[in-house]
Amino acid sequence: MTMVNRFCAGLLALVGSSAMAQVPLQAPPPGPPAQVGKSVVFIASDFRNGGVMGVYRGLEDACKKLGWKLSLEDGGGLKSTQAKLLTGAIAGRANGIVIGGFDPDEFADQAASARQNRIVLVGWHAAKDPGPTRDLFVNVSTQAVDVARRAADFVISDALARKRPVGVVIFNDNQYGVANAKTAVMKQAVEACQGYTGCKVLAIENVLISDAAAAMASVVPKLLAAHGAAWTYSLAINDVYFDEINFRCCWPNAVTSTTCPQATVQPRQLAELARACRNR
Repeated sequence: MTMVNRFCAGLLALVGSSAMAQVPLQAPPPGPPAQVGKSVVFIASDFRNGGVMGVYRGLEDACKKLGWKLSLEDGGGLKSTQAKLLTGAIAGRANGIVIGGFDPDEFADQAASARQNRIVLVGWHAAKDPGPTRDLFVNVSTQAVDVARRAADFVISDALARKRPVGVVIFNDNQYGVANAKTAVMKQAVEACQGYTGCKVLAIENVLISDAAAAMASVVPKLLAAHGAAWTYSLAINDVYFDEINFRCCWPNAVTSTTCPQATVQPRQLAELARACRNR
């Protein structure tokens, strides 16, 4: 079995075991009747965040069925832009604002103004924990700590099966509370090294999600120079980092038919990738 297939099989097993452990799915209870003629503004933390944009597409379908007006705005990964967009959506008297992937705690004035104007704020991965918050009617999110722990546990179980050392680099974007929570749990789980020995977190590398496309080509050589062959695994708070650590970055004509391209890249290959990026 190829490395890619092993990786994909591991992910399927991880997801499958998690799903089977849950209670059987039941249909949701009937909700209130749909309100008519509402307007919603979806403010994305950054259009480059695939998860946020995927959620927008789902909301777009829902709004079409409800007959609601939906506007999309790009926060660009910048707090100043996100603040301006929030202020504009409130001034435009939207009925609801979706905060897609950034923390409303950073925007206390806008949140207070939304409450005063009876504008509903809903978050998607906008706070550390799912559920209602002081500012949000609800934060729709996974349990970040569970996701992070499973990712770290998978690294350790894979290393155990393959009898290889665990040297982990964690990629974080420390402007987000949920990202910091994931990073802390991944670090703790790796260092606990349950069922194995000698696990190390080599570095926690802070790279803004909005900067990943431009930054990774220089970050990778720096990490390789510092850690070399000791770097055997990478964990991250978002898959955007892995979008940039792959052969397509420098070799766009390479075969990319696999659905898990980042799994093909190991530190030795990354060294070749970094040299290619520097020389292109």
